Amino acid sequence: TTAGTRGSKQLLAEVEDPAIEASPLLAPAVAHSAAGIPSGKAAPGSAVVASGDSAGAPGGPAEHLAMRSLRTSQMLLSLDFWLLFVQFTIASGVCLAYLNNLGQLVVSLGGGHDGQVVFVSLFSVANAAGRLLMGYIPEQRLHAQGTPRTVFLTLTAAATAAAALAVAYARLGHLYVLSVLLGVVFGAHWSLLPSITSDLFGLQHFAANYTTLQFAPAMGSYLLATELTGWLYDRAAEAHGDIHQCIGPDCFRTAFLLLAGLAALSSLACCLATSRSRNAYAALALHLKHVQIVEGGHGAVEQEDP
Repeated sequence: TTAGTRGSKQLLAEVEDPAIEASPLLAPAVAHSAAGIPSGKAAPGSAVVASGDSAGAPGGPAEHLAMRSLRTSQMLLSLDFWLLFVQFTIASGVCLAYLNNLGQLVVSLGGGHDGQVVFVSLFSVANAAGRLLMGYIPEQRLHAQGTPRTVFLTLTAAATAAAALAVAYARLGHLYVLSVLLGVVFGAHWSLLPSITSDLFGLQHFAANYTTLQFAPAMGSYLLATELTGWLYDRAAEAHGDIHQCIGPDCFRTAFLLLAGLAALSSLACCLATSRSRNAYAALALHLKHVQIVEGGHGAVEQEDP
């Protein structure tokens, strides 16, 4: 119907007002009703919930969502962005510290100089699996139960911390399981972060916003996987009396214990991000359910047409 079509179009609309000022850094993402929208101000990722008639919606007027799109300059003033940035930096650093140093790690645990090949293969396959799983499962849970994607990011961060701690005390045979686990969590981040970026900061400036977030893995790779891990490995090698190579289970222990601690802190950052985005995801889940109702009604009408 005409009303249903108009309602479905409004559902997909995104608000973009150049006059809107950036939100305070500590303002959480919240949902607003049409009557209660702050005058020109909303938190990053805030969901604006408006009301309007829609054919097929139970109970008369249905609420629907217009996600606010933040420019990159506005996003940089959001605490939500910096929580995601820190988590992505640390998680990428942990996973790349493992992957980039697999050759030396295998040798330090008594393996051969080419013994890392099978572990790199396992990591790569698990990386692909993690991207697929964390693309499908959070999307399905969001539609079915309204579960925020940030919940899965928190679980992924906790798994990263646990895996880093395990690497610190691992033996050679343990690397089979750890390569799979770290590959999965590494791939999971590359599915979760783009979706969370669009959920909290909108699609209007998604390309610029997500590109800005890409500085996180670059920093993690250089600062944690290269500089920090390399420096601690060199210190361990000197302690073993060889400045070129370290043999022993403690060669990477200090590095991965420190990385595990950082990953645990990033898990707390994810918990805070989940709490702050709770209302925005509740409104988004309501929006998705409304879209399903509208699309279901249109499908029924099309089937009745001769």
